[in-house]
Amino acid sequence: MVTHGRIHTAEGVIAGDFLGILPLPDGTTVLLQGDVAGHGTDAGLLAVQIKSAVVAALRLAPDLRAAAAAAWAVVAPEDERFTTLVIAVLDPRGRRLAWLNAGHEIFLLRRTDGTVEELGPTGPVIGPFIMDPDGMWDVQDRPLAPGELVVLATDGLTEARADNGTLLGREAVTATVAGAGIDPRDVVGALYRAVEDHGADWDRDDVTVLAATLREHDSQPAPQDRPAP
Repeated sequence: MVTHGRIHTAEGVIAGDFLGILPLPDGTTVLLQGDVAGHGTDAGLLAVQIKSAVVAALRLAPDLRAAAAAAWAVVAPEDERFTTLVIAVLDPRGRRLAWLNAGHEIFLLRRTDGTVEELGPTGPVIGPFIMDPDGMWDVQDRPLAPGELVVLATDGLTEARADNGTLLGREAVTATVAGAGIDPRDVVGALYRAVEDHGADWDRDDVTVLAATLREHDSQPAPQDRPAP
C-alpha cells in the first residue's frame, strides 16, 4: 500500500485540519481526515484532541461508529465548534474499503479506468448539537481493486478563490484527481498545484490532502499464510 498526505496551515504551525495513517494488527490500514470549524490555535488544539480520541478508540477495537462517538465525546457541549471526519479502512487482503463519513466534503475513489466516484456522507458532522451518537453514522463498504485510488481533502481546497471571486470547486478537484498519476504523491502534488494556480488567497484556510492506493502484491497472503505446495 502507498499513502501520502500533506497539511498546509492557514495560521502558524497548527491546523484545524488533521490527518492520520494508522496500520492495524489485522493487516488493514486506517485513513483519518477531519476539519474542525475555524483555524488557528483553538481549532488546532481541538483537532489534536479529536484525532487522539479516534486513534485510541480504533486501537481498542476497529469499530468505526465507536471511533466517531469518541470524537463526539471530545467536543464540549458549550462550544460552537464542530468537525467533519472520515474514517476509511483499506483491507489489502480482502480487497475491501469500509468507511464512515461524518459530513466531510471531499472523499473520492478513482477507479482503474480513470472515472471518479464520490463517497458521500454517511451521517452528519460531529458537534454539540448531537445529543446521542448512537446510530448517528452508517458504515459502508465496497470492493477495492489494486490501482484504485482513495483521495480525501478538506474544503480549503474547493473554496480557494481566484481574483475574480470564483471558487476552485468540486468539478476542478475531480478533474485533477482523474487526470493525475497513479502514485498518491503525484495526486497530492497535482491538487496543491491546482489550488495554487487558481487561488489568489487560497491559503486563508487550512488545506489538507491525503491519498492512498493498493498495489497488486499488497493483496497477496503473507508467506506463512500461503498453502504448502
